[in-house]
Amino acid sequence: MHASMRIYKTNVEKLDDELLGRVESEFATILKSVAGFHAYRLIDSGNYSVASISFFESEVGANESVERSIQNPTRVRYHRATSTIHPSHPPRTPAMTQPHQGQNVRHSNRLEGSVVAITGAASGNGRASALRTGREGAALYISDINAEMLEDTLGDLKSEGIDVAGGIFDAANIDDAPRFVAAVKDAYGRIDVLVNNAGAVRIEPFPNVSEENWDWTMNLNLKGAFFLMQEAAKEMIEQRSGNIVNIASIAGTFGGPTSSPPYAAAKAGLVNLTTVAAAALAQYGIRVNAIAPGIINTPFHAPVDIAIGQEQLGLKPGEHIHTRVSIIPLGRLGEPEDIAATVAFLASEDASHISGETITVAGAMRSL
Repeated sequence: MHASMRIYKTNVEKLDDELLGRVESEFATILKSVAGFHAYRLIDSGNYSVASISFFESEVGANESVERSIQNPTRVRYHRATSTIHPSHPPRTPAMTQPHQGQNVRHSNRLEGSVVAITGAASGNGRASALRTGREGAALYISDINAEMLEDTLGDLKSEGIDVAGGIFDAANIDDAPRFVAAVKDAYGRIDVLVNNAGAVRIEPFPNVSEENWDWTMNLNLKGAFFLMQEAAKEMIEQRSGNIVNIASIAGTFGGPTSSPPYAAAKAGLVNLTTVAAAALAQYGIRVNAIAPGIINTPFHAPVDIAIGQEQLGLKPGEHIHTRVSIIPLGRLGEPEDIAATVAFLASEDASHISGETITVAGAMRSL
């Protein structure tokens, strides 16, 4: 990974070789200090590079700036396999940055005493949601189909002192739904919040969608999510309380051109099921809501990057998602922490009178 890394100061002054070597040797520390980056490192075998680093002291020399920032960097703007410099955005607030390894940071204790179960939690929005809800005091049960990534995420959560357990489950396999809920109950005795996060996309535009693609997409993004909602709801009904958060997409809320009609249809179905389930379960004190992310800077976009960015547009790996900033009125990509903050809000009593709603987190975008 380090061989292809380029590090720049805000004014694009290149660091000298000696200091660059030191930064590379301590790069794991920098990765741990930047929210959301670890998931990218996990899914790639070293083909990610840093595009730019923004420091506290932009007016000082590059070497002095990095000397200070190694211990406390503000943020990193990054993308895959290219040293192109992207325009920097305003620094994240301290609440949105990831702590140094081993440091236990709590946003609040509003989820203390709650058991939160998250699918697809090894990377992207799921991982960020696990970190955020765990830091707010929740006990976690997380799942994924990627054993290595899941193990790494479990280790990161435990290193922060978060109470967490997890297991390998396939969100597209409805037989895994009761097993998943049973595993949560075995670990903690109850399930207070289900975050239906697992999902993926295969690129096939209309009118060339295959039946196999349709079935695969529906099984993972709609059918599996629905049956897991049902299994969780059975336990929540017995508890007379509970909370379900479905991760949908603006592809399913606003329509328009899409590279995957089955995905848009599946997410539209999930939005509708959220409303239906909320009405059915309200009498038991159970809330059901959805989140519709826009363009979020996660590994989810890898298929789009390959099929459209590289194969159709001839862009370098990782560049396509950054070309889409221009269609986001707020002027930046969404980050996994944006979704995680919304998950934590909906999971908490701060949202106690919100149910049957879909919250769009897309920087004022209205369609893809």
